[in-house]
This record gives sequence, structure tokens and C-alpha cells, in this order.
Amino acid sequence: MSKTLECRSVMINEFMSAIAALPEPPRELIFQRFMDVNEPNPDVAENIQNVLKNLRSLRLGLAHYGHKSLGSSPHKAETQRFFSTMPSFWLKPTLQNLEKLSLGHLDFWGYYPKLDLRGVHFPQLRILELTRYTFVHDSQLDWILSHRNTLTELNLYECAIVWNIKETDNKEMAYLDLDSYTTRTGTRRSRYATYDKRWHDYFKSFQDLPHLRRFQYAGDEGYTPFEEEEPTELGMHQASYMLYRSNGYEEPFLYREDSGRDLNYVTQWIIEDENGLEELYAKLCIRARS
Repeated sequence: MSKTLECRSVMINEFMSAIAALPEPPRELIFQRFMDVNEPNPDVAENIQNVLKNLRSLRLGLAHYGHKSLGSSPHKAETQRFFSTMPSFWLKPTLQNLEKLSLGHLDFWGYYPKLDLRGVHFPQLRILELTRYTFVHDSQLDWILSHRNTLTELNLYECAIVWNIKETDNKEMAYLDLDSYTTRTGTRRSRYATYDKRWHDYFKSFQDLPHLRRFQYAGDEGYTPFEEEEPTELGMHQASYMLYRSNGYEEPFLYREDSGRDLNYVTQWIIEDENGLEELYAKLCIRARS
């Protein structure tokens, strides 16, 4: 075990022991800049899960372990294990009681590293927040919509649709199945996937959440949930649409010169998205007055 993880284990163990000694179990738990590796001490891991069972609110803000970027991190294997077990370890113990869930990362995630929430359902969930989560498949949208009976608030901070994806070498950490990719002519056998949903499609779907009263789509660069109360730049943003390439996620201003037409596509989508977002807000305003 590294010195960093050993120190974290000691701190979390003391923290959880103090919580266990409280006369009433806590209803909210917040971890910010939590390293995305599994807890190596089984006793500490058990204490964490015991606390999770009683929570009404879980706010989990993650950061790559030992390095700013996963692409150059020497700890990819540990990170892969963390995300593959995250639903079962962090989320399933909270299923019956959780009303508010906030999941975020200092880097973009969702497609890579993969967070697959299929099979996880919160029957009491009222508030959902996702930060820098990337959408590449309808199942991710469907997961949000599956909480239509309870969801009253939805916040998407710096989230992106990744509409064109180059297959990554580490296939276990990518959200898409192998059959999602096809070989492009003239690309030296590189395989790509595309995603045809746009944000205006998402906004239209959110209109059908019958209990939704509050929605935010924001793109403050560097916005960190839990440290700042509210983002200041609501609406479409620079990273609303992204590509995924060999070096990771690419925002529009990083697109290669030979793909200038992609910028034209994104500009047209943004116009439709802004209209769709206005329609969603208008519907929520009508609900608020009724």
C-alpha cells in the first residue's frame, strides 16, 4: 500500500469510527476530491458501507489518484477497479433511503473511465447532480428517466455529449460495447463510434419527467460542486459537445484543422439546443405556477 493510501485509510477509519459513535447515524455524507481507487483496508471499507446504508444524501466528488490526468497516470489498474465496483460498493448500499445523489469528477468521465449505472435504481431519489459526466449511449439517458416517479430536481454541470468516439485501447474502462465501433475507410483500421442524440433531444425527454421542478444545465469552467454553491454560467457551453480521440476528450477548440466542418455541425446543434432548453424552462415555469 502506498503512503498516500495508507494515510487516507487512517483518516477515513478515524472519521468513520467517530460517525459510528454518534447517537444517530448521519443522513448526509460528502467526499470531495476523493481519490478514485478502492479502499485497500477491508475493515475501513466495511465501515464505509455501514454508514452508506443510512444515508439520505450522498455527494461524491472524485479525482484521479496520484496524477492530474488518467491518460498519464501510473495507477490505471487501480482506477479501473474503482469504477467497475463503484455502483456495487458506493451506491447499492444506499438504494432504499437515498433522496439526493451528487456524482462528479475533476476530469471528464462516463464514457472513459466508465460509470455504468444500469442495474442501479433509487426508488426515493428526488435530486440528481452530475458533474463532467459524458453521454455516449441512450442507456445513460434512460437511467435518468427511470427515476421519473420521484425526480424533482436535475442538475448537469459541465456535462457533455460525446458524439464521435475513437475506440480506446483499454476497452474495459470504456462504456460502449465492442460492436458499437466500425472501421472507417482510410483510417488504418482505427474503429469509431458515433452517437446521434443531441442536447435538444435530452431536454425534450426531460420535459416528460412529471415531477421535475428545477433543472440546471451549466458550463462554468472549473466549477467544483460542494465548494461553490451555484454555477454562474447557465446554458450551453464550450464543452457541450466533445470528441474522444487517442489523447482523450477533445473540446471544440481542440478539434483538428481538418475537421473544421465539425465546428459547423456543433454551431447548428447549439442553436437547436438553446431553443430546446428555453422550452424546458418554460414548461417548468408553468408547473411552478400551477
